[in-house]
Amino acid sequence: MNINLLRECSNVQRCHTIPHQGEYTVGKHSYDATVLLLALFPDISRNALTYMLLHDTGERWVGDIPCTAAWDDGALGKAYKAAEERVRLEHGIVLPEVTPDELHLIQVVDKLELWLWTMEQMSLWRNNHVTGCFDRLELYFEGLAAEGRLPEPVRHILENYIPRRSS
Repeated sequence: MNINLLRECSNVQRCHTIPHQGEYTVGKHSYDATVLLLALFPDISRNALTYMLLHDTGERWVGDIPCTAAWDDGALGKAYKAAEERVRLEHGIVLPEVTPDELHLIQVVDKLELWLWTMEQMSLWRNNHVTGCFDRLELYFEGLAAEGRLPEPVRHILENYIPRRSS
């Protein structure tokens, strides 16, 4: 893999259509989501951790699409994901094989990291511009809970997380 190329992938701005405090890049999101996956599921495979770390690298070429746009327009979301995968593969970035259960955890923790970011924006910075995204994430997690597919460590965070600076 090309080191320069991988480093460039981390610089893509996330949530660029939502006014927010601070920088929120693919690199920050990928690191935070990977560490969260490891903290919540300490026995998760190396493949799953690598997958989480690299899953948004295609955004280096196609940019970040606002999550609500992809959620509101399923066809747009699918076309975007296909383009992201195509350019990632064209540049030699191959996501490792993961089990269906691991993929579910990856997808849930990916959204949990965004939920945590919105919580921090609202609580620490009083940023109400993120409430639309937050509300949609809440519906996603409620749906998983209703289906019995919300992992317990994620449920615990959703119910108990209080954003604050650590000492």
